[in-house]
Amino acid sequence: GNVYLDAAPAPDEQFPVMVFSHGTTAFAEVAHPLSEHMASHGFVVVAPDHVGDTTENINDSRQTEIYLERPQDISASLDWALVLMLLTHWRGG
Repeated sequence: GNVYLDAAPAPDEQFPVMVFSHGTTAFAEVAHPLSEHMASHGFVVVAPDHVGDTTENINDSRQTEIYLERPQDISASLDWALVLMLLTHWRGG
């Protein structure tokens, strides 16, 4: 693909953000073709793993509360992405 680790950010540009929330007992990388495609078209892709509801937890009993935590996972991931973007901009990237 055409996605690069540690690529220099484009200066003073704005990019749309796409959030991918994986299905139950899956993981974020399951949609890497979609994420890579969207990133190659200018999207910032945020794809958190939902702790306690990934492939590693396939045989665990899950409480209903775990599904209520998904919006919090997404919100925390967006906050993290914003901090990274601000720090990169602040450092002159």
